[in-house]
Amino acid sequence: AQHGIEEITRRLAENDVGRDRWARLLVETSKRTEDPVRVAAAWAMQFDAGREEFVARLTELVASDDSVLVRRNAACSLAKSGRAESRPVLRSMLDSFTVTAADSGVVSAIVAVEMPIREQAPVARLRWDDGSESDVIAPVPGRVLKRLVADGARVSPGDGVVVLGPDGRHALNAAAALAIVGTAEDVELLNLAAAPRSEFGPEVKAAAQRAVEAIRARGK
Repeated sequence: AQHGIEEITRRLAENDVGRDRWARLLVETSKRTEDPVRVAAAWAMQFDAGREEFVARLTELVASDDSVLVRRNAACSLAKSGRAESRPVLRSMLDSFTVTAADSGVVSAIVAVEMPIREQAPVARLRWDDGSESDVIAPVPGRVLKRLVADGARVSPGDGVVVLGPDGRHALNAAAALAIVGTAEDVELLNLAAAPRSEFGPEVKAAAQRAVEAIRARGK
């Protein structure tokens, strides 16, 4: 399915014949249960921004998909069509993210502060009362800013475990999208990202500054 999405993405980007057929297939594929498939499908829809069925499906994904990555990709794609429903998700991509526990248990291991974390990577290990173990998984990438629990602490579902700083690639995509749909309410957040002392790299800072300029130009 993911290879098929890659092919459809290429054909949409090249304005290939049969776009209506590929679009229908892409919408259907975006309803599959596998998170990575929906992540790829949500990203691919930006290559025919404004298509009615894409806008409808992306709006659904942004609002209610269980996967944070799906919601983020859908928000970036939806912004390409000029729809502002994606703004809350885009703003979250420029901010820290708290990874929470899905199970109850005692923390038997936890990652160190400053550790870079990939999406779907473990940040802690929990030991259940019956002796079995499970991992706490980070749904998004980032760098560990803070540990909210210590080794030996007992956690329940929904309890925060670590705080991740925003990922540079995600922040770059968010800034580019906010340049299209951002409002005056987003300027302060973008200015923080563009500030000289910001934790982001030069590319993200430049994109955030361009977004601020685009928002102010629309205001004029």
